[in-house]
Amino acid sequence: MKPIRFSLLVTLGLVILNLIFSIGSIAANKQTVQALNPATACDPTPLPDIPIEPSVTVETERTGNEFYMTYWRYPCNEDFSWVVFTFEPKSSSDRPFICASQLTINQEFIIEDSFKLCDDPIDERCSDRCGFVEAKTSYVLAKIPFATSAEIDLDEAFAFEWDFLSSVVQGKMDAYDPWIYGIGEDPGLVNQLAVNGLFYDPGNPGHGFDFNLHEAGLTIFYFGHTNEGERLWLISHLFTEKVEYGIPIVLTMDEVVDGTLGAPVLPQTYWGTLTVTLDDCDNGSAILDGLDGRYEMTFSRLVGLKDIECHKP
Repeated sequence: MKPIRFSLLVTLGLVILNLIFSIGSIAANKQTVQALNPATACDPTPLPDIPIEPSVTVETERTGNEFYMTYWRYPCNEDFSWVVFTFEPKSSSDRPFICASQLTINQEFIIEDSFKLCDDPIDERCSDRCGFVEAKTSYVLAKIPFATSAEIDLDEAFAFEWDFLSSVVQGKMDAYDPWIYGIGEDPGLVNQLAVNGLFYDPGNPGHGFDFNLHEAGLTIFYFGHTNEGERLWLISHLFTEKVEYGIPIVLTMDEVVDGTLGAPVLPQTYWGTLTVTLDDCDNGSAILDGLDGRYEMTFSRLVGLKDIECHKP
């Protein structure tokens, strides 16, 4: 009977070891933001096949199978969103073969191609949905534990390239901004670089501003004319505080009255004050009060910086 008892002990030991290994494997694979921080969990299943705006849709094909691909974000909370790709065959005869192994992401010069598509992303053990797409379907882009670079943050902006063999789709996913989806409080000017640009008075185009946010703070130039029709160019003193919606900015303004083209003189002549209030990214009001009198105006954006945006309150 001893051999039988020994065999039973060995078998029982193997079962226990296998159970321990399985539990360890499950714990090791649970490396999502949600798994490590349950308070931030957001389960998007079942994923909607109608994207939440903003979204981008492109038409492409793979080996003769035409389809539409839409990329967008599924918002969870103020700190996290899922990156979603929705695929829709163009006709009932189209069956594109879709696999995340064809996807490459470039985020601040970190290039990564270890991702998978999941329809149940809350569990990092979800299998990669790699195969034919028969009907309109949405998948979440997920990292592969221990394979995807830890430096990749899918909530930040990134560029991507999806090689479908017979076609290549290149796109850009903007950084997650919860305020777009009505989550969290109005952050004001999310990116203060969006302050930069040229503004003018639609009711009197002879008056305008040049907003310059730089390393030291904000400087505003005024270009206009006096009550007598003479040219009036002013430059503000430096504003070093945060620029916010609805909060007046009061600046001391100086006038350049001397110097030549090749030898300018610093604007040391005091002119007066400029009070600026931004209603949103593109509009506001201003009061010029100085040597040439008082002038109240509204202004609108004429031009801004390329690829720099902020969101209206």
